[in-house]
Amino acid sequence: MRSVLNKQFHTHISYSSCKCISTLAAIEAPSIYSVENDETSPTFSSTSNFVIDYRRSRNYTIKSTKILHAHLLKTSKLQTDIFVANNLLDRYCKWGSMEEAVKLFDKMPEPTVTSWNTLISGFNYKKLFESSCLWFSKMWISGFEPDEISYRNVLAACVAMQSISFGKQVYSVTMKNGLNSNGYVRTGMIDLFAKCCAFWDALRVFYDVSSCENVVCWNGIISAAVRNEENWIALDLFVQMGKQFLMPNSFTFSSVLTACAALKELEIGKEVQGWIIKCGAVDVFVGTALIDFYVKSGDMDEAVNVFSWMPTRNVVSWTAIISGFVQKDDYINALKFFKEMRYMNLEVNNYTATAVISACAKLNMIEEATQIHSWIIKSGFCMDSVIQVALVNMYSKIGVIGMAEIVFKEMESIRSSADTLAVLISSFAQKQSSQYVIELLRRMLKEGVRPDRFCTSSVFSVLECLKLGRQMHCYTLKTGLIFDLSVETSLFTMYSKCGSLEESLKVFQSMPVHDNISWASMIAGFTEHGYAERAVQMFKDMQSEDKPDQMTLSATLSACSSLSCLRKGKEIHGYAIRAGLGNEAVICSTLITVYSKCKALQLARKGLCTSKQIRHWESTACTCHKSGLRFRSFCWKFTCYDVF
Repeated sequence: MRSVLNKQFHTHISYSSCKCISTLAAIEAPSIYSVENDETSPTFSSTSNFVIDYRRSRNYTIKSTKILHAHLLKTSKLQTDIFVANNLLDRYCKWGSMEEAVKLFDKMPEPTVTSWNTLISGFNYKKLFESSCLWFSKMWISGFEPDEISYRNVLAACVAMQSISFGKQVYSVTMKNGLNSNGYVRTGMIDLFAKCCAFWDALRVFYDVSSCENVVCWNGIISAAVRNEENWIALDLFVQMGKQFLMPNSFTFSSVLTACAALKELEIGKEVQGWIIKCGAVDVFVGTALIDFYVKSGDMDEAVNVFSWMPTRNVVSWTAIISGFVQKDDYINALKFFKEMRYMNLEVNNYTATAVISACAKLNMIEEATQIHSWIIKSGFCMDSVIQVALVNMYSKIGVIGMAEIVFKEMESIRSSADTLAVLISSFAQKQSSQYVIELLRRMLKEGVRPDRFCTSSVFSVLECLKLGRQMHCYTLKTGLIFDLSVETSLFTMYSKCGSLEESLKVFQSMPVHDNISWASMIAGFTEHGYAERAVQMFKDMQSEDKPDQMTLSATLSACSSLSCLRKGKEIHGYAIRAGLGNEAVICSTLITVYSKCKALQLARKGLCTSKQIRHWESTACTCHKSGLRFRSFCWKFTCYDVF
């Protein structure tokens, strides 16, 4: 949004300044230091043109600016010509030499509002935002009346610092001076409130003026609504904008399409697309927004159609369509479009490379993954930490842990962020590579990076050493991560896996809230350690707190199978039917195991027929054969019966 404002803002400035700029051709830099042989000094007009030509030449440096400064001091025109002084001040600010700029400003006998604006803008350019606010306050105290440029500059500094209190003070001054209706001032204030998570204040600022005809201001409030996830309000504002017969531009359409994508409103998005075509606003910016909208809406055919009729495509639009195919798990088309992009010699950035790496993270794509890795090295992306994490993920998912380890070792010279290391830990945890998980954890702690809840849960999932697990338990208590439900669940699962069922039960009982995952994990833990009766009792206790799902029912049925208790198995089966879960494939498969172990072969066969996924019959054949039922007769006598 800021780029839109800056673009139009600078256009406004250049237009007003062009009225007094000479059309003389730019002279070479060396000539501006030459002194005429005659002793006559330049006139007022020639001095102004002299400075203008210097600015146009674009051959200036900080050294040459100081030489020009000395020349102007010698001619005594710096104190009498405010136009020349402001131009010289602007040169110092553009070079970032704010000390010299302040010195020049202090020696100006009568600085104007333009002088103040130039200095404040220079501080913004150097990202010295506190100084910008300080000098704006000095300007106000000195009795100068700020104009719209002054307010826009100081509000931009407030946005950068997220100083909402000072921004409100500035806006109150604009209301007092009657400049709050100015589109640039209001847009700056809307931008400040939106980025400080005060959207309703931004909306109030927008409605301070009964009728707004500034498209930039409409873009600001619509973009603010989308940024704060008030997408329906963004669409409502877009409708109001149309009722006032204002012509939306590319930035308006982009924000509205983002709102439609977040709301999954495919039909509204298509109507917006029709309006785009009618207005002739089809450019690369809007086209990319349309592709992103259709990708997030799950309609890749329309995304491809939009991509095909785009007159111009850039790396962002290519990356959007490739990422869309990756999200749809269509790696063939993702690689096809990437190949076409490479064939056209288009720029490829790290986002494109990351998307292509994700497309190759399939078990049967080892050759493609190797080729992409080679291309990454050749293209120079191999030193990017995000690319390296994606490569580790890719090799982990396709099962080539050796290459994942090689890439990981190459990353050791890079100080990674918490997110980067967390992704690496998750990748190695999926393949049960406990050695590298522990090594990464030590690296995180050594670098002062705090593991988050996802990272901690991944570490607990691979720990098999009770001593190390207890140390991690102490760490979670110290950092407060123990209060996260997923961390607590992974913690007592770790204790159960390490054989310390008592500590596992203590952690479970200390949890203020239990979910189905924690109940199922605890029931499974009791069953695995030979306490099947306790597991069934825990299932009964669960019913007073939560409603069991198929996962907890399956874990309880496994306990019944360990007990070889037909009666309890039938009770759980009946509960599953009443809960509407009797036909779930996971439960049916566990029921067959229970009935087979209890020698209830007819019930086992009926349980298999009840399942809607017949493909499970192969995995059940071995169990039935061990129970004395011949497999062949079991297969062709399939008949659907009631369970009881």
